Amino acid sequence: MTDTVRLTYRELAERLGIEPDSARIKAKRHAKSGRWKIIPGNHPGATATVEVPTADLVRGSAPTRTPSTASGRTEGSAPERPGAEVKALQDHIETLKGLLAAEAERTQAARDEAQEARAEAGHAKSDQVRMAQDVSVMFDELKALADKHATLHADQARLQAELEQARAELARARRPWWRRLVDR
Repeated sequence: MTDTVRLTYRELAERLGIEPDSARIKAKRHAKSGRWKIIPGNHPGATATVEVPTADLVRGSAPTRTPSTASGRTEGSAPERPGAEVKALQDHIETLKGLLAAEAERTQAARDEAQEARAEAGHAKSDQVRMAQDVSVMFDELKALADKHATLHADQARLQAELEQARAELARARRPWWRRLVDR
């Protein structure tokens, strides 16, 4: 188990060389990740404390600065002209803007692809419905043809029987008159 130190937000800010509000935000962020622990005060208005591993204080430590000297100037002195740090930050902001624009383009392209996929899926679904209807119509036609085939087959059998009967009558009718008279 690592050693921890209990600090108020103000003490944490002094140790890290940042503003107290920044220390509070940093503490909340690290508390969410489970690395630090925020201990609220016992009564309303009491100051909360933060349990910080000493390794984080050493690793994240910056030269001890007070908010009045954080910018590197003394109280009452004129503000410095923007220097290399400001230029670097402006360049970094421009880089981030470029990355943000590229991400926006990728997001828009992904949205466009998703829209196209939805449209294709809609077309495929309508094609599927149309094909199902076509299959249903074909099945009904096939059933009607099968019924007609059965009827024709029955008619063929009946006509075959009638033909055989007609042939038998024709054969009797072709016999000479004296045979017809005897056979009756």
